[in-house]
Amino acid sequence: MTAEEVVFISGRPSLIFPGDRDVGSLDHVVIAWDGSRVAARAMGDAMPLLQRASAISIVTVTDEKVLPGQDIAERLAHGLEARGLNAKA
Repeated sequence: MTAEEVVFISGRPSLIFPGDRDVGSLDHVVIAWDGSRVAARAMGDAMPLLQRASAISIVTVTDEKVLPGQDIAERLAHGLEARGLNAKA
């Protein structure tokens, strides 16, 4: 299964690790964000993991899908920062 299949088919928070080395700790978390209800649900489900991260990066990919605004990653980062998390878009 490819990373894309995991992200789009599972409907659940997904952890994707490189298969060729030991990962160690999960200090830096990346959120692939499109502003959808499904993405919000997955992020909410992953909140215990996000609360343990020392850094959170939010990324958006605008390949095929129209996103609800140009600043959706920044808005999410501000919302996470308001909860005391270190998040950047």
